[in-house]
Amino acid sequence: NPFRRNHVIFQAMDAGRAWVSFDGGQNWNNSPDTKNPWPWGGGKDASFARDGSVYVTTGQHNAFFGIGISRDGGKAWKFVWGKNHGLPEKDWGNGANEPGGVYVLPDNSKRAWAAIGGKLFATRDGGENWTTLSLDDSIGYIAGDPKNPQRFYLSGEKTAYVMESIGAPKAIGGPRKAGRISVDAKGRVLIAAYEGARAGVWRYDPATKAWTRLLDEWRAMNVATDPRNPDRMAIITNHDPYAEISKATGVWVSSDGGVSWSRQNAGLAMLRGHVVAFDPFDSSRLVIGTFGRGFFKTQWPA
Repeated sequence: NPFRRNHVIFQAMDAGRAWVSFDGGQNWNNSPDTKNPWPWGGGKDASFARDGSVYVTTGQHNAFFGIGISRDGGKAWKFVWGKNHGLPEKDWGNGANEPGGVYVLPDNSKRAWAAIGGKLFATRDGGENWTTLSLDDSIGYIAGDPKNPQRFYLSGEKTAYVMESIGAPKAIGGPRKAGRISVDAKGRVLIAAYEGARAGVWRYDPATKAWTRLLDEWRAMNVATDPRNPDRMAIITNHDPYAEISKATGVWVSSDGGVSWSRQNAGLAMLRGHVVAFDPFDSSRLVIGTFGRGFFKTQWPA
């Protein structure tokens, strides 16, 4: 949470949705599922507002288990789905409504957007009612611009988009892969395009409207930048477990804005992962989420 020190949420597959810590990861509570840990209700993404509100998307393997909304940082939750809220019905993987990213305006927690089954949904009333935005693409993830929180970016299968809180999405090109997306402290967009013809880590500069491929890594799954120094970057790679030998290459870091990279995997029990993040209050702390072996942290001094 960029607005509250030591407030952390992790998402995981199966029963691992919306685990919350208020002490930097020492103790955890999964209040949504303590009594009923749904076996297919895994979590996908989380977004924080300044007033303590949190939105999460949940579901996996084409299943949708609703959008979770908390007004107290994750102590109590309400999950919404179905036509009464303008959303797809909860399903167990029989449809194609697996969720992706979610984004809430930092200074107006009533306004939020979520990707579900490739469609973009928006709410203006804190999550009670959602409407679908017309877009001829399949949307994956969403990231806000720290320089202008009213602006955010979408990753699509065909292209990436920029969007203001009032307005329609505008195409900006990109690697044509609805992968994980982030925006650095300079307002530049980064996408980790996992596999495919234009795989790797890409960066878009709104000033020049140009895309640059920073790393030709076929299994780049996620990318993060130091919120205090955008030249410090980290990526996590993945290889879905459909082969006997994993070709994931673990964590890569760059301290020169992506000009050069090095692998940093000492101490990792697994090189396959989905998530990488810098602590916004101590950017020397880097955290990754592996694909099956939990979460790991390291110190990378600035």
